[in-house]
Amino acid sequence: MGAAEKLGRARCQPNLEFVPFSIHSLLDEIHRRLFPDVTHCVRICFVSRGPLACIAYNTSHATIYVHQLLNRHDTPKSVMTLLIKHELLHLRIKPGKVEGNRRAVNHPPEFWEAEKAIAPERDSAWEWIWGNFFNHLKKRPRLERIDVLPSWRRAWTMSARGVEELTRGLEGAEGMRCRTYGGTGLHG
Repeated sequence: MGAAEKLGRARCQPNLEFVPFSIHSLLDEIHRRLFPDVTHCVRICFVSRGPLACIAYNTSHATIYVHQLLNRHDTPKSVMTLLIKHELLHLRIKPGKVEGNRRAVNHPPEFWEAEKAIAPERDSAWEWIWGNFFNHLKKRPRLERIDVLPSWRRAWTMSARGVEELTRGLEGAEGMRCRTYGGTGLHG
């Protein structure tokens, strides 16, 4: 199986979300508030192959792919906010030529200026990403992307504390429902 086929399969494979917020609601809110001019129908999903984040689009639809490495209970909302803003900017600012460069670049200077203007969380988000996953990421300047190395799976495993918090949250919700209806519930 070739690399393109593996990537295609990874993009079709559903993943549970472990981030402590709805990435779909976040995408909808950012799209509505900051990108009303972008008429694409946009969706977002986590994938286990490919770069840290990317966007694939045609004239009417777009899909933001975020690497599974960031699908964690402790990923700050600011990290996803930055990535969504960055990828949506690709729908507004198309690749262009930079003076002295023979090929088109995905991130011309106006792209970075626009990102800086709409993403005050940029520095703190990158600080968190590099601080947590430095050993699992590789900058690819010529390709203008950051690849996730195969070692990412070691860094991704949820901590016991995170699983306990997730489970406790589900049990707490069940217990509240039971208590509300007069049952004993899970905690009382």
